[in-house]
Amino acid sequence: MNTVDILSKVAEANKISTGRAEMILSIIFEKISDKLRKEGEVKINDFGTFNIVNKKTGSTGFGSQSNVSRNYVVFMPDKPFKDIINS
Repeated sequence: MNTVDILSKVAEANKISTGRAEMILSIIFEKISDKLRKEGEVKINDFGTFNIVNKKTGSTGFGSQSNVSRNYVVFMPDKPFKDIINS
């Protein structure tokens, strides 16, 4: 599934235009990115947690802004999401 597929499904399920769905999805991604940048973690209940991890040290959160290129994002699914995937 790619972004276009997600947009189509969101638009269809909510009876909105694809453009409106794209705007909503863009805002969601922007908010997740902003919170990751500021706090190093985003928790979405019953879905999972996104964490910034330092590639060199393996520690979570930011060391400094100059090391951003050395960071990556990991996702840890919550149990309800894992249960859906594994059912």
